[in-house]
Order: sequence, then structure tokens, then C-alpha cells
Amino acid sequence: MPSLEIYKASAGSGKTFSIVLNYLTLVLQRPASYRNILAVTFTNKATTEMKDRVLKELQLLSTGEASGQLNELMKRLKKSEVEIRTSARFILKSILHDYSRFSVSTIDSFFQRVVRSFSREMHLNSSFRTEIDTRSVLDEAVDRIFLEIDNNDELRNWMLNYAEEKLSEGKDWNFRKELVERGELVFSEAFKTFGEGLLQKLKDKSYLIAYGDTLRKIVAEYEDELKRLGNQGLSVLGQSGLKIDDFKYGTNSFANHFQKLSNANFEWPGKRVIDACNNPDSWYTTKTAVEKIARIQSVYDELNQLLCQSIETMNAKSLNYNSAKAILGNLFTFGLTTDIALKINEVSVERNMMLLNDSGHLLMRVIGDQDAPFVYEKMGEVYHHFMLDEFQDTSQLQYRNFRPLITNALSEGYKSMVVGDVKQSIYRWRNGDWNLLANQLEHDFSHFGVETKPLSTNWRSGKNVIFFNNTFFKFSAQCLNETFDQALSTAENYTDSELKGIIQKAYDDHYQNVSPKSKVEGEVLVKFFASEKNILKSEFQTQALEAMIDRIEELQAAGIHPSDIAILVRKRGESEKVVKALFERKAALPDSGVCYNIVSNDSLAIGQSIAVQFIVDMLKIVSHQGNDIVRAELQHFYQIMFIPEHKGFGNDWNANSLLTSWLNGENINQLLSLPLYELVTQIIADFKLNTIDGQLTYIQTFLDIVTEYHRAESGGIFGFLEWWEMVGRLRMVTMAEVSDAMRLLTIHKAKGLEFKAIIIPFCDWSLYPKTPGTSLWVHPSVEPFSQLDLVLVDYGKQLANSIFAGDYFREMLYSLVDNLNLLYVAFTRAVSSLTVFAPYAEAVDAPKTAAHLLQLALGNPPLLDSDDLERCIDFKSFWDEGSHLLRVGSFVQDGQMTIDDANGLLIDRLQFADNSERLGLKLHSEGYFNFHQGEKAERINYGRLVHEIFEHIKSRTDVEPTLHRMVAEGKILRSEKGNLQNHIEELMKNEPVSGWFDGSWKVLNERDILRGANRKHRPDRVMMRNGEVVILDYKTGEQRDKDIHQVKEYAADIQRMGHVNIKAYIWYIEEDKLIDVFKNELFR
Repeated sequence: MPSLEIYKASAGSGKTFSIVLNYLTLVLQRPASYRNILAVTFTNKATTEMKDRVLKELQLLSTGEASGQLNELMKRLKKSEVEIRTSARFILKSILHDYSRFSVSTIDSFFQRVVRSFSREMHLNSSFRTEIDTRSVLDEAVDRIFLEIDNNDELRNWMLNYAEEKLSEGKDWNFRKELVERGELVFSEAFKTFGEGLLQKLKDKSYLIAYGDTLRKIVAEYEDELKRLGNQGLSVLGQSGLKIDDFKYGTNSFANHFQKLSNANFEWPGKRVIDACNNPDSWYTTKTAVEKIARIQSVYDELNQLLCQSIETMNAKSLNYNSAKAILGNLFTFGLTTDIALKINEVSVERNMMLLNDSGHLLMRVIGDQDAPFVYEKMGEVYHHFMLDEFQDTSQLQYRNFRPLITNALSEGYKSMVVGDVKQSIYRWRNGDWNLLANQLEHDFSHFGVETKPLSTNWRSGKNVIFFNNTFFKFSAQCLNETFDQALSTAENYTDSELKGIIQKAYDDHYQNVSPKSKVEGEVLVKFFASEKNILKSEFQTQALEAMIDRIEELQAAGIHPSDIAILVRKRGESEKVVKALFERKAALPDSGVCYNIVSNDSLAIGQSIAVQFIVDMLKIVSHQGNDIVRAELQHFYQIMFIPEHKGFGNDWNANSLLTSWLNGENINQLLSLPLYELVTQIIADFKLNTIDGQLTYIQTFLDIVTEYHRAESGGIFGFLEWWEMVGRLRMVTMAEVSDAMRLLTIHKAKGLEFKAIIIPFCDWSLYPKTPGTSLWVHPSVEPFSQLDLVLVDYGKQLANSIFAGDYFREMLYSLVDNLNLLYVAFTRAVSSLTVFAPYAEAVDAPKTAAHLLQLALGNPPLLDSDDLERCIDFKSFWDEGSHLLRVGSFVQDGQMTIDDANGLLIDRLQFADNSERLGLKLHSEGYFNFHQGEKAERINYGRLVHEIFEHIKSRTDVEPTLHRMVAEGKILRSEKGNLQNHIEELMKNEPVSGWFDGSWKVLNERDILRGANRKHRPDRVMMRNGEVVILDYKTGEQRDKDIHQVKEYAADIQRMGHVNIKAYIWYIEEDKLIDVFKNELFR
């Protein structure tokens, strides 16, 4: 019996059913075994679904209800129905009472548990937290590097050289954004294999400088040699009176090779140049003038020698030259990337955190080749059975950490299962490696006995959808395989037979059978758009969006409910175009009876909301960070929201009194005293942003973000704005499932889902790696390049003739598979209807885009054998070349589509209490325990309040800001502010008080006078000017003798400090009485 079962689960083939069946089989054989089974998948949603399915099946079995698993379980276990149901009842009760041992988790959660068990060995504080947001950590790491420039000459020089390099390339010298983007590369597994010792070594830039000098020498020698040969060739031509166009093929003759070399164009020579070497017949034609032939023959020996020598130089040295150029192109970036990695480690240690994607790497370093029993001993749990779902998305690092555990289980005779589908591997950017499932897994465990079980029945889609996919992916895999093999065969210095045939092998199991229970025929519609010439991308998208809306209307008219329609896009930017088109159609046809509502997390970036942009611009103005551009943008947003007939940007600040009053300097200073959350709610309430249609969800999400920031950070408004630009604006609005709306998803987010109707409006993405934009971590294996274990290079055709040719072709291969898999995932989401729109090209030789692949498949369909005819479609029978349209089948009407408006509660307003009223509910201890009653109590409280106000006033200009702050703090009501201000200004009007608050005195409010023996005095106000000292103490309530004694002690303290000219007063604020302490008489 095989110990490891590998399920190749194509789309819709019931993999979850198979996993649950295997789980139930194990626990029904040995009821306590649920404690020793680890089921692992990749998302929290999938984990929840798997747990629910297991518990639901156990419940159905234990309660006597019908279960789809029962017959198969009886067959496998050779037990009666009664026995199985009795056991299921006991197992369900056991799991619910011992739920923590019911181990179904994500792969990251499992690694986190193991890491915590080894926290001591990893030198981690046991209370460390796991950080998911790598971007914020990366931003801080980059900021620290910039802050270090002033104190690190080596780093400063390195960054100056980097800036000069950017300028020489015509790029912005301010490269922080690029540095952050490149910094994302440090989170890849290829970089994490980079040893800590090498990181420390590269911190010393002198090592990289020496390495770079070595490579620059290789480049310089190659270029100087070829330039010399080029110049000599041109010199020979000039001396003989010959020109480049005197030779065969005119200006495109082989002689142009010398001009290119002289101009530092070192691209590989074409066939004409190579054929001309040692071949005088290719230098001229029979029509060439006799006199020119004579001159050509006279220079043939010398010029031919130069030509052949240049080709020999390129043959001999271009490999090293291209390799050196590839490394040098990213050497400065590479040096800074290693610094970023070190700073990220520094931030992690300071914050006592571990990045989520570091857990696997740390685990590998600590566990290494430790035996599984040691790991289990540390964890306190033992697993005998492993059930690994979505294995095609497993990374090499994750596999290396799981492998010893699986090996241990298999060696002890326990069974495990792996489920996956190479065709649905679309997460390579998250380090997923489909080759593990395609080849390595079976190879590594073959000695334990491995059985591969293809799940070939599609329980999801209709017949026409299944047959279309069978036919299309048969052709596509074969076509891309031939295209890649052709590219591989052209490589001058690289061969790898193992890479050939991989694409076709990955799709060997793509054929699917129709479910015997299926009653749906289904339909497929593929439409190409074109003009007389190949259309621009923007023109295609406009036509595709119009066709998409027409198709939506057609589907809904046929009875498909909006929630059963999904629109799939490749990139988030395309989502915005879809949303905009649907909103415009909805606005144009509000009573059409068609539902144009759309739900999409990807298209709902919080930073796209006009209300949120308005709030953020207001925060910039309030914090004095806003320039004229921000002010103009602010008014533009205001006019769009409240004056929709306004067109374009404006700069008329008098257009609205509210906006003008908000933006005056006095009000801004008052607003700065508000806490961030209160300031945001003030903006929302004053401008009634919560009443603007379509903005409520964004505003609510923004308020949540502000609250979250306030809890986690302490940067105030300035820190928030910085964090917003780097991280916050990219956050997405999380939408609940809406019953009466279509779904808009990226293909990656659609994986695992299904919908009756799928529309793919922009099926035109590239099949090849993005250039520029794709960077590779590579391991040089040839001297002198191997002086570094790892380097960073950019993907491009020049790598094909370098020591990194293998990396180049592997990246090409993986990209082709990735993008073919995207098509597979997108096409197989459809249950009943699949609609695809693509641009049409006049001529396609080799496929470069998904549209090309579609066009080749439909226009030149594959030959079908007798077996294919039973599960494929003959595209020729359905393809209309004239209209560039393929339509297979038709959707059977389900009946009249209705929209249910009764589900859920619609919240279309967000109410805010006045800040002062809300904060005014706070109790302040000084007044809370006041036991006086009635008018006396009110008088005392009022006196205390005025006393507190004076504590914060140095001059009369401080009165208004102090009162504003107290309103914000809830100590006074906004309605009380005016009367208080009038009263205080009235108190300050008479002399000598008026002079004390004119701003000419040095004022010390509430300062301690230390008297020794832990004793101190604190006068309310001490004023100093020109050698004179005035002490002023505020009092409330009735006059008492001990008040005079207390202030005299203050004066004695100050006299001991050396001051001579001292005056002292007590001010009874309630009655406005001023007492001269030394004269003990009423001053006024």
C-alpha cells in the first residue's frame, strides 16, 4: 500500500470532498487520531471551510441525516451504516470538547507555532509579536539608511554614486521610491538564503567597490578592444575611398558593423556580418562597378582580418562582458539592498517582532536536519498524518521545513496525502514553486511508495465550458512548449534538455470529464476587437468595456442574478476602469431595470475616495504642510462634491465662506490643538462629508484607519500624514458579501471561487516577464563573478548570452506557465457562461500575449483525434473569421431575474456629536468631590475654572488659544467660551494687571521652588523685568489670613535666591480683589 497519495485536482474536481473523505476515513479507523492529523492549507478562508466541512459531515453522520460521504466510507472501512454513525457521534463530541487539538491551519500559522516553541534557540523574546505589514517596516528601514548618511562617509559616497548613476540614465536623482520598491526583493526566499555573515561582509562597501572595479575592468577591456577594431575598420574604408553603402546590401551591409562598434553599439552581429567573414563573394554583387570591386579587393585582407577578429573577440569575451554588465547594472542597488536587510533586522529587534515571512527561514536555520521527534518534543504535539492542500503554491523553504516531518511519518508507516494542481499555480510572486508538485515530491518520497490520483471529473462547469477548456489548453500547452523549445534552441552558450517539454507535461492532466449529474450545457463567447490596423490598448479597452456592459445586460435579461456574475481582471488598475464604466452606465440609465452595482475590494482603495482625499488635504493644510497645489486640489474636491456644475480646477478662495473660514491662520492654530481623531470628525461634520452619496463606506473605513493608527503609533497628525502616503492610502475598503451586486475580482482573488457567469474584459496580458521590471536573484558560479554568492540582475535577452542563461530561460519558462495558468484559473471559474474579450492582431507568428494565444487557437485549431472528439470542441465549426467571434452553445433562461431589496439594513448617514458636547461628559476630579450646593458651588467651580485658565496664560494673546484648547479637552462648552473670554479680558483691563499681561515680562507659571528636605513651594505666577520681581497668586473663595502668610513665604524664598526688588500680590478672582501682601491692603 502506498504511504503517500498525491491528488492531481483540476479545477472543480472536488478536492475538498476528497480531503474531507480521507480525514473521516482516518478518524473513523482510530477515533483519537484527530489529535495526530495536521491538515494545512494557504488561506484563513480555506482553513475555515475545511474545518466546517469536516464538522458538518460528522454532524450529518451522527444525526442520521443524508451524507454524500457515507457510501464511500462504508466501502473503504467495510463497516455498516450504524457503526459509522455511532463512531461519528463519538468523534464529533471528542473534537468539540478538545477543539484545540483539531489541527486544521494555514501553513503560516503552523510555522508560527513551531517558531514559538523554538523562540529561545532563535534568540527571540518569548513575547515577540508577528508583523504582517512588511511595507511599513521596509519604509522605516529605508528612512534609517537616509538618516545615517551624515555620519557614514562610506554609505554617503555609495548613495551619491547611485544618484549619479540614476541621473546618467535620465532618471530622477531622488531614488527613495525606487529603493523601497527594490527593497521588496529582500523578502524573497532567494535572498533569505543569503547568510548573515555575507550580509555583514557587504556592509563594508569596500568589498563591493573592489568587486565592482573587477567587473568594470572586464567591461572596459571588451569595449575598448571592439571600439579599436571598429575605428580601424572605418579608417581602412576611408583610406580606400570606400563607404559603407558601397558593399552588398548598401547601408545595411556588413561594413556597418564597424560603424556600430565605433559608436559603442556592441549588440551581437547579425547573419550578414557573420557570413561576410572569410567570404569575399558576399561583399559585392555582379552589379557592383568594376572600379569599386577593385578597391574592395584591395582592402579585403586587412578589412576581413578586422571583421573576423571582432567576431572572435565577441565570441570569446561576450559571455563575461554581458555577465559583468548585468551585475553592474544593479550593483549600487544590491549594496543598498543588503543595508536595507540589516536595517529591517534592526527594526525587528527593537520592536520585538518577527516578520511573518521570516518564520520559515528562521525555522530552517534552527531545525536544520533535526529529527522530527525533537521538533515534536518542543511543540508538545505529535503528528502522524499530513494533509497538504494547494501544494502547487508551496515554496521551496516551506517544503524543506515540512519534509523531515513527513519523512518521519511515512517511515513509521503512517499515510499522508498531498493535493494540488500545477495548472492553478499562480502565486510564484509569493515564492510558490509548482515544480515541487510536478516533479520533486514524487522523486523525494518514491521509496515510501507514492500513488498519483488524478481527479478528472469536473463537478462545477457545464459541458460546453469544459470542452472549450479541454480544447484550448491542449493547443496552448503545445504551442507554448514549441515556442519555448525554439527559443532554447537558439541559445549560443546554453543547453538544458530538462527544460524541454515541461509546459506540455504540466498540462498532461488537463482533460476533464463532464459530471454525470450535470444538467447544464453552458455557453462560451470569445470576441476579438480590431480596426484596419492593430488598435491601441486604450481603444481596445473602450470597446471591451462597452461590450462588457452589453453582455451584462444580456445575461441579466436571460435570468442570471447579478450576484452570479463575476468580472475578472489581471490588474487592479483595470478594476478602476470597469467600475467607472458601470457607474457611468448606471447614471445614464437609472431606470433600465438592469443592476450595474459592483462589489470589489481591489477597486475600493481608500485613497481613491474624493471625500477621503479632501480630509487628507485638510490635514495637510492644518499641519502647515500644504502648498498652493494642495490648496487648489482641496478647492477642486470641494467644488466637485458641493458645486457639481463647476468644471476644472479653481483658485478662488472666496467661492465658499466655510472653506475660507476654515483655512484662515487663526482657525488652523486652534485646530492643531485637537487630537487627530477629533480633528477628522470635525472636518467630516463641518463639511457634512457624511451626507455625500457613495462616500459613507470610505469615511467609515478612514475613521477606522485613524483609530488603528492612533492605537499603534504616536506620531500625531504629522506622523499620520507620513504614514498615510507610504501605507495608509493603499488600504482597501472591506466589503461584505452583497446579494444584489456583481463581483469584480482579480484572477488571483478569484481562485477557489465559482460563478454562473464569468466575464474577462481584458484578455491581453503578456506571457513573458515584464521588461524592465523583472529582477532575479542569481548565484554566479564562474570566477571572478563568484566572489559574491548572490547578485541581482535584470531580466532581459542579454542574459541569454551570459553565465546567467539558465536563470534567463528558467524565468521565461516559469513566466509562460504562470500566465497560461492565469488563463486556466480564469476560464475554469465559470459554471454556465464564459465570456472573453481580446484585441485582434493582423498577423501572429509566435504568441506573446494571452490574446495571441487565443487567436492562434481559434484561427488555427488543433487537430483532434477520435478520443479528443468525445471531450473537445472543433473550433472551426464555431469560429467566424469575418467577425472574429466564437460562440458555443447558449445560456438557458432561468426565468425572470429579480432584485431583492429587503436584505440588510442600509446606512446612508453617519452622525457625529459635537466634539465639545461629547468630551464634556468627562468628569474632572477637582469638581466631582465638591459637596457645596447651589449658587455657592457654581461660584466656586467657576472660580476654579478661571484659575485654571490663568495658569496657561502668559500674555493676553494666550487667552483665545487657551480657551480653544479647553473646549477641545471638554473642560468648557463651546457655548461658554465667548462669555469666559469677555470676563477674562475684563479682569485684565485695569492696572497693574493690564501691564502684567502685556507681554513685556518674563513669566514663570506654576514653577516649583525647591526648599530642601523634599519640600517645595509653587507660586501661581512669577514675573521678572529689569531687576524687579512680582509674585501673583490666584485665589478662589473667601479671603483668609493664611493666604498672605503663604505668599510671604514665596517672597522669602525668592529673596534667598538673591533678588531684592520684590512685590507680592494675591488676586481673588471671583470678586476681582487684588491684595498687596507686604502692605496688607486692598490694592483695588
